[in-house]
Amino acid sequence: MAPRKTRSRAKRAPKKAPHSTSAPPRTSFLALPPEICSVICEYLHPTTLVPLCGLSRAFRGEAQRAVFRTVDLRDAPSAALKQWFTVVNAKPWFASYIESLSVRLPPPEKFVLSPDAQKLAKAIEKCTKLTELAVHVETPSNSFKKAATGIQTWLISSRNTKFRLKTFANSYLRNDLLGAFWRNQPEIRILSLVGQNEPIRLWDDVLPQLVGLEVSHARALPLTPRPLQRIQIMLWTFARDLPPVERFADTLTTLNLLDIDVWTSLPGILDFVAHGLPQLTHLGLAERFWDLQYSPDMFHQESTDTPKMILKESLPRLESFILHTYRIHTMYDDRGGGDIRRYAFRGPDSGANMTALEDATLSLLSKHPALRRAEMGALDLSACPKVLAYEAVVRRKAEFEMVCACWRDTVPGVVYLESGTGFNFRRASGFWEV
Repeated sequence: MAPRKTRSRAKRAPKKAPHSTSAPPRTSFLALPPEICSVICEYLHPTTLVPLCGLSRAFRGEAQRAVFRTVDLRDAPSAALKQWFTVVNAKPWFASYIESLSVRLPPPEKFVLSPDAQKLAKAIEKCTKLTELAVHVETPSNSFKKAATGIQTWLISSRNTKFRLKTFANSYLRNDLLGAFWRNQPEIRILSLVGQNEPIRLWDDVLPQLVGLEVSHARALPLTPRPLQRIQIMLWTFARDLPPVERFADTLTTLNLLDIDVWTSLPGILDFVAHGLPQLTHLGLAERFWDLQYSPDMFHQESTDTPKMILKESLPRLESFILHTYRIHTMYDDRGGGDIRRYAFRGPDSGANMTALEDATLSLLSKHPALRRAEMGALDLSACPKVLAYEAVVRRKAEFEMVCACWRDTVPGVVYLESGTGFNFRRASGFWEV
């Protein structure tokens, strides 16, 4: 029987994928790498970071890290401090975020036997990534005028302490009892001991990387010279108080005086700096605004000469200059030949004259070839309280502080100018930068 013929079936062509006109799927926030989330969080304000913690899981960790990196409880009520160390002791992961901590504690005689002291010490010990620590005493507000008397050094130092500080500020604990603490913190570069009225003793075998020291008075500076590059003095200073600073003249590049009378002390201070500190590249001068009871003459202002010529002739290496004043309303610039330029920071109606402040600041930069940055601030009398009862307390407000800063760019001849309100000496001086 002949074989039956069969017809082979044709193979079906593969199905083509239907043409899609829709947009490609969007990448979810959950797919963002932590590095990108961290960069985004660096540019956000804390008020924005807090709700961002609950926006997505991708941002939660980095936003929390940015929020809790700095804890500043200096102006917070005592209940906030208690709440903080309670949370840290209950949730140790929270402490791993903290890199900067500032606290203000009750007077040592009241706090030494308190159960809260032990809990605070345990909380600080858990902050293993701390690089900045500030421990100050509560009330009065000018407590740095008084000597630190605290003896409970175990608050910040124990056998299990693992953090390594780069900045330490203390007006609470006695310096002569901190020897063991110094030896355990060899990386400290900036030190503030404003609660010490006698010469500070810093042993030769401790703090080998120390470059900056803040004290209450010039007489509190160490008697043994150390290679300090920055010195900051907190309290009322005249030129006659500055000779102890000369012990550090060979290495000193930054000097900040935070409580001077510009009208009476400016010429003498500039003259001392010119002759005694030849290596200086930054000079910052400021008048302190104390919270005082109102009196009709508390805003009394004077006029003075601009420091332009003194800076040019006597401080040829100066690269940065800051002057914040509440008492000066006019500066005069003697250009020679009877040509005197007048910068009136206060207008005819006692209002602010920002243009005059900007011109005075620019004149410093234009006449001093080595100066890279200049900042001047003055009081806007029109923004100050007009009528107050004698028992009222006048407090410092950024609204009546006008400030102008100008700096040179790397391009020759290019100068930038920025003006606004509110003195921020800490940021402008760069003293705390490590």
